[in-house]
Amino acid sequence: MEAKATPELVTVSRQECDPVQAEFIRPRRDFQDLLARFDLVFKENGRLRRIEGGLRQENGDLRQRLQNQDRDKQRQAGPISRNKPKLEPKPPSRKSGDDYGKHHFGVVPERIEKIHTDPLPKCFIMMRRGGG
Repeated sequence: MEAKATPELVTVSRQECDPVQAEFIRPRRDFQDLLARFDLVFKENGRLRRIEGGLRQENGDLRQRLQNQDRDKQRQAGPISRNKPKLEPKPPSRKSGDDYGKHHFGVVPERIEKIHTDPLPKCFIMMRRGGG
């Protein structure tokens, strides 16, 4: 059996190559450099797109929260209660007639200290007559 000789890879600088080989080696290395840069740019692009997607989602969520808060501001407020509601609340109005209770008036003084004799203003007299 004959042993086949395997060619060894030899790295040669451009100056050692003849000009014809240099023309073939240079574009190939440039192409490989471009492919490596393209891979880096492609990975960076994917990373930035994922970040952008997350930021767009967060932006949409924040806009939705802001709209909800604006909508909540415009709603009419309901009655506020700090305690539990009563089981049998009283009706929310005054009682009529005798059920209202005793009507109280101020105490009449025993001695009158001052009497005003000034005439009433004209507007007060007009109001008493029903005018405006």
